[in-house]
Amino acid sequence: MNRVTKVASILGATALVMSVTACGSDGGDYCDELKNTESELSDADTALTDPGALSDMTEKLESVADSAPDEVKEDWTAVTDAFTTLSELDVDFNDPEAMSDPEVMEQLEGMADVQTNFENIATHAEEECDVDMGTL
Repeated sequence: MNRVTKVASILGATALVMSVTACGSDGGDYCDELKNTESELSDADTALTDPGALSDMTEKLESVADSAPDEVKEDWTAVTDAFTTLSELDVDFNDPEAMSDPEVMEQLEGMADVQTNFENIATHAEEECDVDMGTL
């Protein structure tokens, strides 16, 4: 998987994670935060081309992470750390040449496990909040 594809996968997975399609259970602040953030984060793909959107998305993810229960707190930390790293990179994610820069590649290598974190979050959301985050 090339670097552009890896970044797109991370952001695309977040779009799926934040696409809440079924809400039901009363799971407290965390579940409410997941439900309330859906519409704000549903257009994650624009974050690849808009640094401001990526920064905004990072802040919104941090807001959800702040309310996350212990069972998924570590997963949310990994996700928000990955988005913080992406938002701090001064690179055009659609430019293969820029994405092949050794410094950028090094930063992206640290995000290899983020997909697993997304899956853990989605499973927990469905089981504890009755929130279907889609297929990751």
